[in-house]
Amino acid sequence: MVRQVANLSEFDRVLKEAGSKLVVVDFFAQWCGPCHFVAPFIDNFATKYPQAVFVKVDVDQASDVASSCGISAMPTFHFYKDNKKVDELVGADPNTLENLIKKHMSNKEWTGGYVLGHGESSNTINWNMGRTQQAANGEESSSHLSKPLYNEEHLNQLLEMGFPEIRAKRALLRTKHESVEIAMNWLFEHMEDPDIDNPLDEEEAAMKESLKVSSLSEEEKRARAQEALERVRKKRQEEEKRAEIEKEKSRMKSGKELAEAKAALEEQKRKAQVEKLQKEKIEAKKERERLRELLRQDRQERLARTGNASTSHSETQNIKPAMNSGASQSTNPQGPGVVQLRFPDGSKLESEFEPHMKLREIAQFVAKNRPDIPRFSLAQTYPRKVFTEAELDSLSLQDAQLIPRGLLLVNRKSS
Repeated sequence: MVRQVANLSEFDRVLKEAGSKLVVVDFFAQWCGPCHFVAPFIDNFATKYPQAVFVKVDVDQASDVASSCGISAMPTFHFYKDNKKVDELVGADPNTLENLIKKHMSNKEWTGGYVLGHGESSNTINWNMGRTQQAANGEESSSHLSKPLYNEEHLNQLLEMGFPEIRAKRALLRTKHESVEIAMNWLFEHMEDPDIDNPLDEEEAAMKESLKVSSLSEEEKRARAQEALERVRKKRQEEEKRAEIEKEKSRMKSGKELAEAKAALEEQKRKAQVEKLQKEKIEAKKERERLRELLRQDRQERLARTGNASTSHSETQNIKPAMNSGASQSTNPQGPGVVQLRFPDGSKLESEFEPHMKLREIAQFVAKNRPDIPRFSLAQTYPRKVFTEAELDSLSLQDAQLIPRGLLLVNRKSS
């Protein structure tokens, strides 16, 4: 039976009560993996060697005991006789622990068991993996005998500790059967791995292949290595080919997306151009309607000033032409008209002009009132027309259809 002490006074009392008996103290911690590994061996030794006193000390709960004994690593084992420390062991090594128990017990105290190297006890751990006892004593096993895939001793110990068989086997495979302690530490570190309970088919096949290769001749090993190299090379070529195909697919996809984006942009520009033209047509139509309305209003005002539209028309018909057509236009009884000028900065200027005046006089009017525009041209909005220098001197306002009311654009010329 293993007794656990809770404080220093209880610990001192146990040592005094033991007298000349061997006291084996196990300093452990709940979070220590090797401590859990060696715990079943402590229980076994307590049953096997009832003449000794076995004590457990949790270093976290009985920190005063751990501090008094100078404990700095777990697990640590202290051996006491006659209330005096006679030996110490640091680490989870069941074989060494049992040897020290035997060493400090008299021949009368312990029964059964043998020290390593002097025979084999039923409880002694065989740390030799895949070898017969004859091979462990120095004789090589026959090359035709197949090596076991698992160390049965190690596997059974892990199973006795409560680990599932598939996890115990995986731990032994992953740690290459170095020791039960290392396998147990691996299990504690990888307990939450998502593949911890996956089937072992692939890992067992790899281990079998490894064991098979270890028994091959050098020539066979070279042939196997060459085959493996060819497989790797072939696999790499296939991966490179797949990568190239994926790269080409990605390139084609990017090209298609770029072409679609370009087409969408062109379509957007085309729609914008159509909308712009439609807007310009609408504005031009509105401008024409505005000019017609201005002409209509001017005509009504002119008729109102003359008194009667029909009488005015009759008088006009009774006038006998005494001059040529040009003279007739210059003596037209129609009064002065209003011409509006629009400048590049958006400003406007209006003035009255006689129908017989030439366009040159309007140009002179612009030069006088807008000296900030030294070079310019005059243009009609509808129909769109830019007057030349010759037309400025030859065309009258009436010829240009700017009377009774007209509109001219003043466009700045580059110097």
